[in-house]
Amino acid sequence: MLYLQLIQVGQDIQGSMLFVSAKKRGEIESAQLGVRGIIDADMMTLTLSPSGSILQGRKKGRSISIDFPSDGQIVTLLFTPTDAKFYSELVAAWKNEHRISYQRQEAIRSSRAAMENTIQKIKETGLPSATESLNKSFDNLEKYVVDIQKIGTSVITRAERAAISCDEVYGQLKDMFYDSLHHGIYYGPFSDSVREYGRASQEISVRVKNSQEIIEQLSMEYQAWRNSLEKAGSTPDGPSISDIEVVISNYKKKIEAANSARETSIKTARNLHAEGDEIYQRARSSYERATRTCR
Repeated sequence: MLYLQLIQVGQDIQGSMLFVSAKKRGEIESAQLGVRGIIDADMMTLTLSPSGSILQGRKKGRSISIDFPSDGQIVTLLFTPTDAKFYSELVAAWKNEHRISYQRQEAIRSSRAAMENTIQKIKETGLPSATESLNKSFDNLEKYVVDIQKIGTSVITRAERAAISCDEVYGQLKDMFYDSLHHGIYYGPFSDSVREYGRASQEISVRVKNSQEIIEQLSMEYQAWRNSLEKAGSTPDGPSISDIEVVISNYKKKIEAANSARETSIKTARNLHAEGDEIYQRARSSYERATRTCR
């Protein structure tokens, strides 16, 4: 916005020109230039200071038109009579309009950024990798239960022989029970695989819960973005509601697959753990009984 104030004495003109322009973040800035010039009939030549720019103008009744160079072209602006109070009110109203426009554009930007960030989280979901970890830990659990059964059965068979010498009990049988079964598997890789399975199962449970919240969050963020567009009177330039529904639908499929994998394996895993624990306890009882009865 421009405010031109001129005083004419004879053919001489002097005064000032106030420029008010928009800045980023809804702010405005102003600059004032000095004006000097001459007028001949209705034509005038004005020099701006300190820039030294020369402008051509003319009087039209009580109004003044001035030619301004702009991007290689000439733009003619018409100045009509006003006063400082009215101009200040115009500037205040324009400043408020500029601030509101910025706030609305910022609302569009921030709501879209939030929505796109959530969509990216969905695309990079860890559910497939969490399911892989669950399957791997489940396979390990199965493997070590088989090992416990094999060694545990051997311990029980040897320990429950009718006559077993103490040399054998404290020699081969002890090595088999403590080294191979007790430390080598039960309190080693078997216990580790149980913990791994528990962690993987819990991770899926947490991710599934978080996934439900992310779906609700995305729906709200999309609506917030559309609302901000409507307030600003802007045309949507981004995902449609059908695009969002596809993202959510695909995400739900991943959630269902991960949850199904967890529910399918968890009962079997508990049975495997109980089976491994049961054979270990039997082997331990047999070994301890053998140590009391050996001769």
